[in-house]
Amino acid sequence: MTKKTNPFEITKTKKGSIEIVFRIPWSRVEKSIEQVAFEMGKDITIAGFRKGKAPLKKVIESVSQEVLFEKALQKILPGLYGEAIKEGKINPIMYPKFQILNVKEGEDWEIKAVSAEAPEINLGDYKTVVQGALRAKSIWTPKKGKTDSESKKMSKEEVEQEAIRALLDNIEVKIPEILIEEEVNSKLSGLLERIEKLGLSLESYLASIRKTPQSLREEYSKQAEINLKFEFILGKIAEVEKVGVEDSELNQFLSAAEGDRSLSKKLSDPSQKAILKSIIRKRKVLDSLSNLG
Repeated sequence: MTKKTNPFEITKTKKGSIEIVFRIPWSRVEKSIEQVAFEMGKDITIAGFRKGKAPLKKVIESVSQEVLFEKALQKILPGLYGEAIKEGKINPIMYPKFQILNVKEGEDWEIKAVSAEAPEINLGDYKTVVQGALRAKSIWTPKKGKTDSESKKMSKEEVEQEAIRALLDNIEVKIPEILIEEEVNSKLSGLLERIEKLGLSLESYLASIRKTPQSLREEYSKQAEINLKFEFILGKIAEVEKVGVEDSELNQFLSAAEGDRSLSKKLSDPSQKAILKSIIRKRKVLDSLSNLG
């Protein structure tokens, strides 16, 4: 009896990403190509044959190899990826980036998928840390022209910022590099779009703010790491403290959005509602942190 080999190999890198290399036997690829060609053949007219009646071989010959290979992968990869996640007990938090290693005809194919899991977070005694930071900040120092009560009290925004700073300074979180790259690329794409609308070039814009492409990317990378770290910490606190969002809280926000048709339509999408619930949940965490002082 021959031993069954796994069609994939999972590696967790030092940069925090997860790499899955799929090895797909040519026999499976060939079968998928035939299935793709059969489906495409229903809508193709080939000289000498009625529409949808051409032999499979003729259909394959009439369609570019690139298209056939791409569609064959689209049929194969979702199932393989799901299998790898299940067997490898992986919990990815982003859609994988696929990289072709080998897709030669007649050979087994190799495809690499890169994704990431949420980082492990040890909150420690975060409440004491935040409480200490807020109390230290609220110690009175006399200021000219202000009463005692005015000098002691911080604004809500200042309290939140101090709580956030305490969390970021005292809780270690290793953010997967691929997540930072995705955030940076998204931000750069948005910037380029805005620049183009203004009729500017990237070079002229960078010159005006005295930055280079490298320094701008580094700046965005640092900010993305801080933002992601903060998001993960808030999410972990919400999980530990079992912070939930009631339907009434969500409906209250949705009711307020009814006057804005575009926003109301957007929020009718279940995925957008899930995002909104996540935002409300984190807002509740921030409010609870602000009250620790």
